[in-house]
Amino acid sequence: MSSLNLHSALPLSQSLHIPGAWDSFLRHNSRQLERELLRWDTETARIRLSQLYQRQGRWEEARKVLEGSEHLLARAERTAILLHQGEHAKVIEAGKDLLSHWPGATDMLEVEAYGRMSWVLGVAMGQQGHAKSRDLLESAARTLCVLGIDLSQVRLDLALTLLKLGDFQGAIRVYRQVLDTARKNRDARTFERAMTEGCSALICAGEFDLTFLEGMSNKPLRTSLRNLMQALFQRTSFSEDMEELPKPRDVYAALAVMVRWTERAFQEFHLGHFGDARKTSERVVQTFDLVRQSRRQNDHSFEVLYGIALYMKGLCEVIVRDLDGARQSLEEMEQLNLQNPLVRCLRGVLVAELYSIRKTTCASYPVQDALEDVVAFFEQSPAASQQFLARWLLRFGIGVLVAVELVGRGTPVIREALREVMFITPIGAFLNYRMINHPSAGAISQSLYEILEVHRAQEPKHEMQIYRHRLTMRENDYPPITFSLIVDHLVRGFGVSLDETSDLMYLKRFLPEKYQKWKEALIS
Repeated sequence: MSSLNLHSALPLSQSLHIPGAWDSFLRHNSRQLERELLRWDTETARIRLSQLYQRQGRWEEARKVLEGSEHLLARAERTAILLHQGEHAKVIEAGKDLLSHWPGATDMLEVEAYGRMSWVLGVAMGQQGHAKSRDLLESAARTLCVLGIDLSQVRLDLALTLLKLGDFQGAIRVYRQVLDTARKNRDARTFERAMTEGCSALICAGEFDLTFLEGMSNKPLRTSLRNLMQALFQRTSFSEDMEELPKPRDVYAALAVMVRWTERAFQEFHLGHFGDARKTSERVVQTFDLVRQSRRQNDHSFEVLYGIALYMKGLCEVIVRDLDGARQSLEEMEQLNLQNPLVRCLRGVLVAELYSIRKTTCASYPVQDALEDVVAFFEQSPAASQQFLARWLLRFGIGVLVAVELVGRGTPVIREALREVMFITPIGAFLNYRMINHPSAGAISQSLYEILEVHRAQEPKHEMQIYRHRLTMRENDYPPITFSLIVDHLVRGFGVSLDETSDLMYLKRFLPEKYQKWKEALIS
């Protein structure tokens, strides 16, 4: 017993009834602690033994130990076990029943029960997308803090809930608190989890902050996270010689590879290299299998990054005409129950891409609703989040940005992003201003350079030449695809009738003199 006393100022027999003192024993998770608890045949000892078994992942034993106990803390622990089993409806029912009829606490164990039940109910409601989960988790943190219980796990659940609900800055603040505490306590496991989940929050918030990764002792994981952040935030120019990417060592490395391959596939697709685009897209789908396996192991802490991975997989399935696979990706994104506005926006973009490129609709998610979700993100999200997603869509869904702008729903962030890319116009059919065919005709005029706004950075000359000559894309025996035709479909998806093609809408809005010249020439 003396060795157990070293972890607490009080002996174990007294610590069982004092939550903060018991927590200091529980953190050490020793076999001797289990043996001592098994010696005592008291209700409190059985509840504490159940908590120890939960910490060790022995869930069935934890459940059996609580059989027959109606103590408030035992009820809270049984509910925690239901949460682990994924019984969210039962958790919410049990949690609401206990908290709505709370009799008031008569000792510290019952106060702990209130905090634990608030915590478990908050997590369950957060996974269902309920905004009230935030209040419950903050209440749990306050209650458990008063009792002297380590708050790292509660704060991690709170931060993850804030991330899912779209409060990115709030999530980042909480993750930084957890990192500080874990660093002081030398808790490597908690530090690593806060670091990896915190990167998800930084991505959603649009913050490219590699200094966040400082202090992580796991060098391979730190390298993978840094590469992922760089892949997400930094555009890669097209080159004829495709870089061979290393085999991923972990899920974050796999995500980084997915980003690079998806970007390459989209470049090849827009250049008309359809065979290459298909091969590259197949690599993306294969890499996704590694991400899916990791998602099963990481439970709900990985869902935001998993949603982004599903989006990339779905885009590549659109490219290879695997429409069933693309629909399945959409269904999986819906099953995540995320309120996260960035992931909801990406889901909307994927529906729009499926519709505009392959003329395929999703019965449960109409195109107009999907596009409204995209607009809602850019109207309501913080500027940094908008900037990140706008630049992301320049690489993986530029047509949606152009359509949003053409229907008059664009934001300053969208307009600024569109000025940065090589081709921002839905041009597909210019021979000259006297003869404009349907966008699928794809004749290109000498005026193309005047209409295209070329990237100000040093882009390879041959890249621009490829775009000039491949703006019309013919895919085997399928009807021609042009960027302008894609945008036409998207504009119609908004419910806007097209009196003129999107090419002319662009000219009228952004190059009125050119538009007027064409109209005069047409009349004459």
